[in-house]
Amino acid sequence: MTYRDIMVHQGPDRRAKERLELAAQLSEVFGARLIGLSDFAALRLPTGSWPAPDDSLREQMIMHHSATIAEARTRFVECAERHGVAREWRPNERGDREGVVLAA
Repeated sequence: MTYRDIMVHQGPDRRAKERLELAAQLSEVFGARLIGLSDFAALRLPTGSWPAPDDSLREQMIMHHSATIAEARTRFVECAERHGVAREWRPNERGDREGVVLAA
């Protein structure tokens, strides 16, 4: 049995690196394309009884969120290159669970 594509989701959890490494190894063994699926929820700023963040805090939160996604993509690309496998990155454009399914 062979596999043409190996999909791995990359989120903010601590096991993302392990999943990526395993998926890259499988892609290498089967000559499959490695597909990275961004699983980052949309940024949600505090609401309700929380004080509304001022503009500088809001900007810092947005920058941190964007940097986290960029780091995951960079980690994915570097891992795929290290294993010499074809790759494709699929961002979760919607930022919700349905977006993950649609990107798959």
